Amino acid sequence: MADSLSLRQALELPPLQNARVLAGGAGLDRRVSNVNVMEVPDILPWVRPEELLLTTAYPLRDDRAALDALVPELAAKGLAGIAVKPDRYLEEIPQTMLSAADACGFPLIELPPESSFNEIISAVLTVILNEQSLRLQRAAEIHDRFTGIVLGGGGLREIALTLAELIARRVLI
Repeated sequence: MADSLSLRQALELPPLQNARVLAGGAGLDRRVSNVNVMEVPDILPWVRPEELLLTTAYPLRDDRAALDALVPELAAKGLAGIAVKPDRYLEEIPQTMLSAADACGFPLIELPPESSFNEIISAVLTVILNEQSLRLQRAAEIHDRFTGIVLGGGGLREIALTLAELIARRVLI
């Protein structure tokens, strides 16, 4: 599994604690492995699975049809969800978006006006990068243990015992 956190976990991070899930709550266990910001109306080529998309809806403010189609298209691309900061460019999130989000189980989150995209991105990516760092550290420790066995003249028995200890399972050779 890629390094990620669930959208539910992301919503517990300080910059997202005041966000509200407006629709698509059934999808809160979708994985978030990256965060993207929508700055262009043709966002689909630029998004990837497991991304949380942040937007003010500025790129689609004058294109209601594109706004209505956005949620199903993002869900089909495998995104984790969309977080919208309304008020400035979008008075309210259209009911068509909310209905589509519920139908797709695709979380649609309303961000409070004071939300900072930078703080959201930083908080989410810090969790993901810390997880990656722990995995790399653990891999290095395992590598060092096996290298030590081999360089110390250890044989299959020592390798098997170490592997069994590391994976907490019996090992047969």
